[in-house]
Amino acid sequence: MAMFEQREGTWTYTWAGIIGVVLIIIAVIHIFRVNPPERQSAAETNIKWTDGEVFKGRAEVAAGAELSYSINLNRKATLKAYFTTGKNDKKIGSSVIKADDFNMWKSGSAVQTFVTTGVVPRGTITKVLEPGNYLFLLDNRAGGETIVLIETDISVE
Repeated sequence: MAMFEQREGTWTYTWAGIIGVVLIIIAVIHIFRVNPPERQSAAETNIKWTDGEVFKGRAEVAAGAELSYSINLNRKATLKAYFTTGKNDKKIGSSVIKADDFNMWKSGSAVQTFVTTGVVPRGTITKVLEPGNYLFLLDNRAGGETIVLIETDISVE
């Protein structure tokens, strides 16, 4: 007995044939539902999340300027930063702000700082940050000379 039989010009279906076709259709639908094609938007592929070492080494901050390091977090993480000028008479400030607030901060407007050291010859920061886009700033805008940081270590854990 075949799955489909033709008798006198009409098709006659057996129950086994009908159930077989239905099961094949369900299996095909299930395969496409379980394994959908991968789709990535252009915005997702360009995002680089910060993890590990951000910067380590010597840095220079020109007089009247700032140096910024971008920190993009997709999870709660701890920012650890250490810097030193090596001389007690050479001082610089540091702060962590939201990246969106940078232009307001640069123009002198008050913005929310998540942590700041004040103007110091060396500083250490350990701060837990929520997901978001931040900037770690080394601020020498009020300084009259270039500040050389002989050691800088910025990382996210």
